[in-house]
Amino acid sequence: MGRLYSRRHDHPGLGVTYDELEPHYDRFEYLCGTSGQAGNVKGQIIEGGNPFEGARSRHYPNPPQDQPFSYTLFAKAARELGYKPFPQPSGNMSRAYQNPLGVRLGPCTYCGFCEWFGCGNYSKASPQTTILPALLRKANFLGAGQQRGHPHQCRQFGQARDGGYFRRHRRQ
Repeated sequence: MGRLYSRRHDHPGLGVTYDELEPHYDRFEYLCGTSGQAGNVKGQIIEGGNPFEGARSRHYPNPPQDQPFSYTLFAKAARELGYKPFPQPSGNMSRAYQNPLGVRLGPCTYCGFCEWFGCGNYSKASPQTTILPALLRKANFLGAGQQRGHPHQCRQFGQARDGGYFRRHRRQ
């Protein structure tokens, strides 16, 4: 495997290398449908992506989102100065996408409400849009609204003795 820590992508305090973490990043990005332009795929630098990122095993699942005019002007000026601007990866879908769990997400309409709110188009990656629909299809999963969990009573060594939740005003 070579050196445990590379100069650019690993931190000695973590005890793991970027190469060990990359498959997990990749799986998460495909689950969430991340939009972006890869800059380094299997060691090959890709024009228009982040040239400083660690080597990825494959491209992002979706292309980058459309960029506003201000970014286009800034990127043009930065390139003229010799810099390498790239669009920031996003958890918003640049196109319709179906994740590995079979959950479909719609393309972003650039409405602007995603800053503080959930997305009514299912265009924003979140547990509610990327994982919960797959869980609701499982027979052994109960999706119950208006619940509030309470601390579990624990046995010795922190093992949960029982679990429960409150449903509005009565305990279950």
